[in-house]
Amino acid sequence: MLEFKINKYITLRLEQDHTTIYVNNERFDQCKRILFTNPQNNVKQKEIDSIDEAIEVLRPDLPIEHRSNDIFITPEMEFWAHCSNLQAWIENDYDTRLLHSNLAFPLLKRLVKVGDMKAFSVFKEEIARRFLSGFPPVVQFLLNQGYLDYLNEEEIELLLDEFEKILDNPNSSIHEVKKSTILTNLADYYLKRGMYYNFVRSLKHASKVSTLSKRTLNQLGEAYIVLEKYNKAIATLKKCIEFPPYDPKPYLELAYVYDELGDYKNAIKMCETVLNYSFKDKYVWSKLGEIYLHNNDYDKAIEACNVALSVDDQNPIPWCTLGSAYFYKGKYERAIDLIQNSMEIDPKYVDGWKNLGDVYCAINDFDKAIDAYRTLTIFRPTHIVAWYSLAEIYFKIELFNESMKACKKCLELDSKFEKASILLQKLESSNF
Repeated sequence: MLEFKINKYITLRLEQDHTTIYVNNERFDQCKRILFTNPQNNVKQKEIDSIDEAIEVLRPDLPIEHRSNDIFITPEMEFWAHCSNLQAWIENDYDTRLLHSNLAFPLLKRLVKVGDMKAFSVFKEEIARRFLSGFPPVVQFLLNQGYLDYLNEEEIELLLDEFEKILDNPNSSIHEVKKSTILTNLADYYLKRGMYYNFVRSLKHASKVSTLSKRTLNQLGEAYIVLEKYNKAIATLKKCIEFPPYDPKPYLELAYVYDELGDYKNAIKMCETVLNYSFKDKYVWSKLGEIYLHNNDYDKAIEACNVALSVDDQNPIPWCTLGSAYFYKGKYERAIDLIQNSMEIDPKYVDGWKNLGDVYCAINDFDKAIDAYRTLTIFRPTHIVAWYSLAEIYFKIELFNESMKACKKCLELDSKFEKASILLQKLESSNF
């Protein structure tokens, strides 16, 4: 067995005709291949800035697991070639351009983990530098493997701002087709992190150079919904449903938007379209129940929820909607039982606790109402309606200090919340 110690952390061994990397004497990875080609014979050599680019530009047909057949070499010769490459990588301060990104970044990460201070000092810098190179496979690798998560929020923001400046630059060397690929990958990253504004911005850029897919259009529509840009959501989702094959998701998203806008006719129409394809779709019946409830058509809401529950009685939403319909019909005990069913299925179901608190308020059972709203704020500390409901109840039962605390919590969440401001002023100006 051949063995070569690169530095105090890295050792290479030739085992059964394959070169294997060891970090701190623990097996790290088996070296995949050596690229044998003469870049002097390729007119595209000036485009090359890294091994990743060399593989794509000079040998795009070469599989990642393949050892070159152009030149016969023994396993021993290949072993020493790998040793030379890693030695050069270390001597050049872990420049990740000198190794394929699939090896360079995982190896650099492992070196940081075992305490290599040089690796620690260059790790974030290498992530940023290679990301800003704009080379699609490397950008995608860094995004998909979560390497940007090793940067803090400020570093990520600065990096992404700089990256989008490069993409916006008309003199950028990044090809337009590659821009589209990069922006779509970047959009996926934004979506995973809940950065909806950035997600929309990236897809807007991508749509200028390439047609967005049905899946991406649907995601864009959902992002507009989160941002409460409902008109843009409608326009985007309508484009989405023009693409075959049929998919119920954009119709249900449109139903949600129309419901939010109070356009119940179109909301119901979207649901009915889905029912034409699948009459027993539990999601659409559940959504129909909510729409009818919002439109004050309580009997139809009850009917729709019962159909939804006949398909799936473990969904908390139709139980809660059904309870709310009976609440508005003045059947409070029935409403409480039904809403409680939703919390038995999902004890953290926020709408269930909110609606339960509303019912108890209506029958003046303030202790139980407080318990319901308090529980809701445990699961959703930012639920401003729950905090204001608590403020009102505390005021009614003359627990003025508690009412004041709840009002202040509302204003912490939204300084422009007028009802909380008025109640707080009333509390502060009165000599309770």
